[in-house]
Amino acid sequence: MVFSPLYKVKQIELLELKEKLAQKRKILRDWENPYKVNDPRQIEVMEEHLIATLTRVKNKKIFQFKLEEQIDQLRGEVLCYRSRRHNMEKNLIPICMKSQARLESELASVIVVLLLRFNAKPPSVATESSDGKSSKEVIR
Repeated sequence: MVFSPLYKVKQIELLELKEKLAQKRKILRDWENPYKVNDPRQIEVMEEHLIATLTRVKNKKIFQFKLEEQIDQLRGEVLCYRSRRHNMEKNLIPICMKSQARLESELASVIVVLLLRFNAKPPSVATESSDGKSSKEVIR
């Protein structure tokens, strides 16, 4: 019986795969007890050690996750604080300007009242109108 070259190549690949599978099976068989420990107490100690190690790794991951959540919360709070502070500053500027204008007008009215009490002429203020002409106004 004559086999084609493709068939021979496939047979060679199949043999190689069978050898690799046999090697992996041997590794898995040996892996069940890699240190060839026969004492059940020692096996239990090794299992407990493995469980403790896995628990530590799990706890570290949980702790890291909680830290990342706290960092995200703090970032959100900082952004919220910054936007709140920015809005407050934005709202305070007109209030300060209004209160400054109100204080200036109250001060001007007090000055006028004092000047009138002492029979002095109220001061005049030079103002510029919208058409560009300047004029003098009396503060009252």
